[in-house]
Amino acid sequence: MLICDYSQIELRLAAHLSQDSAMLEIFRQNIDFHTATAQRVYGVSPEEVTKEMRSFAKTINFGILYGMGATSLAQNLKIKRAEAQVFLDKYRQAYSELNDYIESLKQFARKHNYAQTEYGRIRDLSNIDIRNPRNQALLDRIAVNMPIQGLQADIIKLAMIKIDEYLGAKQDIYMILQVHDELVFEVKEDKAEQYKTKILEIMESVYKATIPIKVEAVIKDYWG
Repeated sequence: MLICDYSQIELRLAAHLSQDSAMLEIFRQNIDFHTATAQRVYGVSPEEVTKEMRSFAKTINFGILYGMGATSLAQNLKIKRAEAQVFLDKYRQAYSELNDYIESLKQFARKHNYAQTEYGRIRDLSNIDIRNPRNQALLDRIAVNMPIQGLQADIIKLAMIKIDEYLGAKQDIYMILQVHDELVFEVKEDKAEQYKTKILEIMESVYKATIPIKVEAVIKDYWG
């Protein structure tokens, strides 16, 4: 099995789409993003970041992309809402351009009743009655999620098309599964390294971003 997985692609796309200078610099320096976030949120040096701090930061990083607010964050981290709000405020200060971008996505969705990806794929939101606060929160989550996660979905589909064109009628490798941001291939053992190199090249180059789109690959006897 050849397993190729886009590395932190949602965060990389968020950095690219928002052009947040702090995020872009972290990825350009190839620093672990969750550690860098923990450093900023907790106000500590990289050496002082604990596993728990990094885990908290990871939850915040992905929670922001899913439109998570203070209440949901508190529930996920099992902390008080006031403490979660402090974390969110520090996050928004650390990545202020990302925060501005996210707010612009919400405003666009509220005004136009839809959200879309860079490639023009649209999520209709006209049936959501935002007079209900819970529905407004739902709309905000979709407004943020669609342009970022939706773009990630578009990119992996484009990669699958390009890879299928490359593989053609080859009998020693088959693309058998797509799981979120991961592609799985069944391949002849003696050809695995050769195919890995070309497939990584295709996946990393199918979309041009401000920062590199990275793919991690492993070859093993099973998937999972």
